[in-house]
Amino acid sequence: MNKCKIVGLNESICSGLELMLLPEGTQLRKDLIIRHECLKYFVITTILKQTDQSKQLELIRKWMNICDRLENGINDHFGFGSIMFGLCFPRIQNSTMWKSFGQKYPETIRLFENNLRIRFSNYLNNSRISSSSSDSCLPFIIQLCHIIECSHIVDTNLLPKFVDAEFD
Repeated sequence: MNKCKIVGLNESICSGLELMLLPEGTQLRKDLIIRHECLKYFVITTILKQTDQSKQLELIRKWMNICDRLENGINDHFGFGSIMFGLCFPRIQNSTMWKSFGQKYPETIRLFENNLRIRFSNYLNNSRISSSSSDSCLPFIIQLCHIIECSHIVDTNLLPKFVDAEFD
């Protein structure tokens, strides 16, 4: 069996997804978290920095179309999730701009509410995603990255010690 080698690490590691689960994958996980945050804030910034509301609405429409293509076209769930985090930012969702968007682009807001938001919510709630294609370009892994990277915060010395009577 042919094994792969990634950046001088253990020769039995064949993929980035496999590396992400190992202790050696700390830098990869941190890079993915940073990439996710950068994309999320890029979406937020591009929308909120526009002073003209018609340009803001057009940007929201474009980001929603990108989300739809990422999710339903190339199955990039990671990129989809990052952009959706940006679009669901409270300052965008709870603004008059969002209401104006619904009036100007009713078909796009229906796509967002009836398809994209539901799929995104399913990802966040760890629900099973039904997809017509089993091919996934990049799965929705940001939660896993956060869990693994934050697991070192718990100091195991502070956890209660369990005494097993069989081994005493």
